[in-house]
Amino acid sequence: MRFAKRFPFIAGSWQMRLLAVAVYASGLAAAQAPVATTSISADLLLALLGSGTAIEIGLPDDVRVVHVVATRADEVIAQRTEIVVVSNGRAESIVVSVGAVGPTLRCPLFVFIQVSLEGDGRGHGGGMNASCTDVDAPVALWPTHGGFSERSFEVDTWYAVHGFMPAELGAGARRPTPDDAFVFHVFLATAVGAAPIEELGVGSH
Repeated sequence: MRFAKRFPFIAGSWQMRLLAVAVYASGLAAAQAPVATTSISADLLLALLGSGTAIEIGLPDDVRVVHVVATRADEVIAQRTEIVVVSNGRAESIVVSVGAVGPTLRCPLFVFIQVSLEGDGRGHGGGMNASCTDVDAPVALWPTHGGFSERSFEVDTWYAVHGFMPAELGAGARRPTPDDAFVFHVFLATAVGAAPIEELGVGSH
């Protein structure tokens, strides 16, 4: 089955502001969910020191739940679950905004996940989860790769959508290692239930 309508995709890069570029993709087979980066909400930026990204994902008909988790090493730091079938209809796409800022508001590192449900040209709800995480006060958040580049998601599969490492700069500063990395993952589930975090090899928050 192919999607009956097209989903808008907007590419974003993390700098002082995220530069938006419109990208349009044609419908894919129902086994895949089209995905691309989009601009991140300005009210999530809370401070100039941060790292983040946002993606808009078109939802196949068989997707029922969207899980988003943030992990560090073998631990879940924050997570958010949204059911895409709501009282006033079914979401056609979701916008997932993830990242961190810090130090701010007496929090060494503020890690956030926001999921917004979209459909029929209007919002269907959603929400945000966040966690204040203890780290050595960073002066920089280093991205762990060159940026998000997936154009579609398979259902019932985990995808890493963003990652960063808190780091201190200057002479004698310790270089971050892979164990310091924070990684955000998205899972499009065809059945309602808990996120299968055991597939990521991590423990509970």
